[in-house]
Order: sequence, then C-alpha cells, then structure tokens
Amino acid sequence: MTAHGTPYAGPAPAATARDAVTTPRPIAVRPALGPSLLAGDVAALVLGGVIGRAPWGVGALCVVVVLIAYQAGRLYRPRLSLSLLDDLPSLLGRALTAAGAVLLGWAVLRPSAPIRPLVYGIGAGVLLLLLVRGAAYAAIREARRRGVVAHRTVVVGDDTLGRRLAEEMGHHPEYGLRPVGYLGSGAGDAPTGVPLLGGTDDLARVVRRYDVSVVVLAFTSRPDRDLVSCVRTCDRLRCDIYWVPRLFELSPVHPQMDLLWGYPLVRRRREVFGPLGRTLKRSLDVLVAALALVVALPVLFGCALAVRLDGLPVLFRQRRLSAGLRPFVMVKFRTLPGPHDPPGRLGRFLRASSLDELPQLVNVLRGDMSLVGPRPECPSAAAEFGDRHPGYRDRHRVRAGLTGWSQIHGLRGPGSIEDRARFDNQYIENWGLWEDVKIILRTAAALVRHPGSSA
Repeated sequence: MTAHGTPYAGPAPAATARDAVTTPRPIAVRPALGPSLLAGDVAALVLGGVIGRAPWGVGALCVVVVLIAYQAGRLYRPRLSLSLLDDLPSLLGRALTAAGAVLLGWAVLRPSAPIRPLVYGIGAGVLLLLLVRGAAYAAIREARRRGVVAHRTVVVGDDTLGRRLAEEMGHHPEYGLRPVGYLGSGAGDAPTGVPLLGGTDDLARVVRRYDVSVVVLAFTSRPDRDLVSCVRTCDRLRCDIYWVPRLFELSPVHPQMDLLWGYPLVRRRREVFGPLGRTLKRSLDVLVAALALVVALPVLFGCALAVRLDGLPVLFRQRRLSAGLRPFVMVKFRTLPGPHDPPGRLGRFLRASSLDELPQLVNVLRGDMSLVGPRPECPSAAAEFGDRHPGYRDRHRVRAGLTGWSQIHGLRGPGSIEDRARFDNQYIENWGLWEDVKIILRTAAALVRHPGSSA
C-alpha cells in the first residue's frame, strides 16, 4: 500500500505505453533503507552501553565513531539484497576496530578509570546491533514479499537479458522492485506483463511521469555513448540507477555490488547530486572563497590600481554558462585593450600569474560558480562544442569552476575539447569532498611552479 493506504495496483497496462503516459498509479511505500538501519544501530549501541554501565561521555563517543566507520564502509547505502551473513565481517570488524580505538584512547588518557564497564558496554552494544540488523533485514525482506515495500522500476533494454531481469523482479518480490515498464526498440519479445513505455531517449520522461525510483540498465542495441547521455539526464531526478556490467558472467561480485537473482548489478554513485553532497560542496566554496578574498584583498587592490593606471577599465565582464546551461556574468581583471588587441606587458603578467581570475571569487560567493568544476564557456562556444563533441553538454550538470580536473591537466584554451569533456565528466562521476581539496591544493602548487598553467 502507499503512504496513504492505497494498495499496489501492479504495472501500467499496455494501453498507456509510449505517448499515452498519464498520472502514475499508486504503489507501495518506499521508506529509505539507510535512515532505518541507522536508527536501529544507534538504539542498539546506546542500549548496550546502558546495560554495560559504560561512562556516558566515552560511550557516546564510541557510538559516534562506530557510526562513522559504518558510513565510511557504505553500510547505509540503498541495497536490493539484504543478508546479515554477507555484512557480518564488515559490521563486526568495523565496530570492534572503531570501539577498540576509543577504548585504547580512554585507557591512555584515564589509566586509573575502570575499563571493564566500557568493555561490557561495547560487547553488549555490538551483539545487540547484530541482532537488530538481522531482525531488520528479515522484516524488510518480508515487507517486500508482501508488497508493503516496493519501488517503481523501469528496465532499459529489450534483449534477452532485459526481459529476464524484468521477469525475475516479478518472480522475486523480496528485492523490492516492481517493474512498471521497459524501454527499448520493441523488436524482441516483451517481458511478461511489462509494457513498452518508449525508447531509451524517453528515459527521463518516463522516470518523471511514472514516479520511477529505480532504473535497471541491461544491454541495448544503442551505442553505449548514447545511453550514457540518456542516463546522465536523470542525475537530478530522484531515482537510483543500476546496470549490468559487461561480461557479467566473469565479473567478481564485490561487497559494493548488488545481486538480482544471480545477476550482478552496479549502483551508480550520486553523491554530488544529493542534498548532502551539494551542501558540503557549497560550504567548502563559501568558506574557502571568503577566506581567500580576505587574504588576497591587498593583491586585488594592487591589481585593480595597476590596470586602472594602465588606462584600462578595471573589470572585464562576459556572459558564461554554469550548471544547467544557466547564464551568468563572469568577472575578471581586464588584460586586453580591445577584443582584437594583443595584451600589453601588464596583461601578460596578470594572465601568466592567473591574477586576472581572482575576481571570480566573487562569482563563487554569489553561487554562479564553484571553486572546482568544469571551465565556464561562453554560450556560442558551448553550442558549437555541444554539437561536435559527445559528452560535452553533460559537463554542465554542475557549476562551472574557478579550477578543475581538466584545468590542472592543462586542458584549457585551445586544447582538445573532447579530452576536456572527458576529464570534466570523470570529475563529476567520481566527486568527493577530498577530490575538491586535492584539486585546490594541486592548483596552488601548479601556480607556484608554473604560473598561469592551471587556473
């Protein structure tokens, strides 16, 4: 049933396929797995500390450290297959390692304090955690079998593999997937009871109109390059994306993969597009940009005065594109007397030292740009490159950056646009807060070694 108590009505009928897509039918509720498991882990660890009569301060620290270790091990990620035995090594190993580190620190800092209650509390908490996890996994599997918990799912691919995946979802509801349709050419045999909703280019449309929460990519006749572009259009939609790896029969199943009735699935990372990822990235931008503006204020004043004394307007303004092809006005110190004039001695110095780009810190504070991201392009160049180079438009999924992964590899100016797009998209796919920090540090180091080569 849905959050309002409406029972699951099954997949949409074939009559609604393709262009006749209407309001999605109700489906079962989709509670977030991670928060539910997190709440159970906290309750188990706290109760264990109470039973063992552990000191409340160090006990609370122990709980926090264990939860951080679990988050680092991605033990709260969305999953299709739930097994306590599969998770046992990671659950037990990370809990004992994290708690052991706290225990060792407590013994060093408070050698005279009794340590037995803390040991008892840790042991009881870990035992309760495993029991709660096992019960939670069993309850979730049963809720999925009964249709209480389900996720609207679209299968992309109408070959033999795509058909089998769609049919196995119906045969094995314990994975919590309910196929509402599939996307493909329609050339092969349709999966039993699963309607054709369109081609692969209709993916974003179908996700929106059918309230799809899971997309499973099988093999299609379309080139991978085209399919990648279709998937990236769903990045800002609320859906999880899985795909079957090529040569999956030979693919080793590592702990971060899922299994759907023997078929390995890889889940697409979405950290950069999630609320937490966006908040962390924006917080880093504001903090570093504000600090840099304060520290560089004398340099900014000196550059502005030098440009003005050189007889030029201080700032150069130009329309550029950022996330979602949204235009903004980028500011730099002016280095050219005119659009077709070569830079003078001062202009060459500002460009070589990248000091001309310091005013873009204001763009970062305003939210037009990020510290790290793809190089901002002018609208005419973006339109030209987008038509000529596959994947170029995909780099506009995030804010343009003052520096970036492609920039620190020298891909700026007249360099290869295809290489630049590949590096920018690689950065987006593998984003992490530490990745931004590394790029900022490498940019600073490059400016010292080779001025003007990395911004």
